[in-house]
Amino acid sequence: MADDRNNTWRKAQKQAFGRRLTQARKAMKGPDGKPLYKRTADFIEAIKERVPDARIRSYYSHEAGDRVPQDDATIELYAEMLDTTSHWLLFGGDEGV
Repeated sequence: MADDRNNTWRKAQKQAFGRRLTQARKAMKGPDGKPLYKRTADFIEAIKERVPDARIRSYYSHEAGDRVPQDDATIELYAEMLDTTSHWLLFGGDEGV
């Protein structure tokens, strides 16, 4: 029974991370006031410019809520590029988007 609760909690955590990641990506505006990363592919392209060996499938699974990045560097990269904090991406709260 405890394992079921842990699995439910982990799934909810992944899904919430994915929703916040998507929300932050869509909220980013360019200098012209238009969405900077309207499509997921736009954000992935920007990631690849910074980290050429980044795994595209990983980002899709993060935004889909299937996985949360296991390394702090990836979470920090997302937070920096999306002008938010890693804490907000992971846990939500008032300081986010």
